[in-house]
Amino acid sequence: MNSLFTANPDYVKYESLLLSLHELFMANQEESVQAEELYSVMEECEPHISQPEVQRLGGLSADLYMIQGKEIFEETDLTAEQIKERYAEASQREDWEAALTLLRTGEIVTSPPELAALRARLYALLGHTEASLRFPTLCGKVCRAERYCGVHLPENAREEAKAARGCRGFNRVTTFICAL
Repeated sequence: MNSLFTANPDYVKYESLLLSLHELFMANQEESVQAEELYSVMEECEPHISQPEVQRLGGLSADLYMIQGKEIFEETDLTAEQIKERYAEASQREDWEAALTLLRTGEIVTSPPELAALRARLYALLGHTEASLRFPTLCGKVCRAERYCGVHLPENAREEAKAARGCRGFNRVTTFICAL
């Protein structure tokens, strides 16, 4: 994870809580006692989180709604062509945060498995391995794909993802992702 973010234990804790909260959302337990407990601890962390950290967490939360099939793409005044150009430029600069922001417009890829795979890869590149491991779930749950869309994660994270998410292999999306 980017040292800017790992330096703040409240950010790290909040991110972990956010991931757990979205797991509850996926299980239709957003009104559960566990969810309320998570919200309470998250509120304790909030005063200690900087504006850039809030923005990253807000983006992650928005991206996680994809897994539930409840994603709402961000509106923009840019044309699809401009968005794709800016995405290519962000990728060239290795500005993964900007690339994630541009993905939220829904103009880069329209296939949920490809979008999930790109998000997994970008969060991994940002150092958010735990967050990146959430997106392979989408390929199985929403898209009914049988394979995890390959991303470049550390080998142990890849094995963890396979075990935790029932992943069985890598598909043709890998080539598309590697082209970033």
